[in-house]
Amino acid sequence: MVEVTGRAGSENRITGTVTSWSNNRCKGWVASEESTSGIHHIIPFGSYVMPNELDARLEPFIKQWLTTHDHILWRQIVEEFPDLQHLPLNSAIAAFKRIADRLYRKSMYQTLKDLILY
Repeated sequence: MVEVTGRAGSENRITGTVTSWSNNRCKGWVASEESTSGIHHIIPFGSYVMPNELDARLEPFIKQWLTTHDHILWRQIVEEFPDLQHLPLNSAIAAFKRIADRLYRKSMYQTLKDLILY
């Protein structure tokens, strides 16, 4: 299912989410998972930021955050940077991975909701 929630930027890009379901023989329709269906259940779209620009915006904030916390969730990033609400999931995952590596930390996820750097 595609949900268009608005438009963003000077290019007036469409923003929204794609919600994916899988049909399980025993359970019927269930939220899809990348590990079994090849696609995440909820995928935002419409925010486009080059990786180096994204890292330059996020890394100072994450470094500061981690001086007083032991982890940060993607939703906390979005609270600070609302324009990233519709950043594609794989871009968010890759940014957390790159930054975690540079900070000698780790990141993990199953969904965008629980994407964490710790």
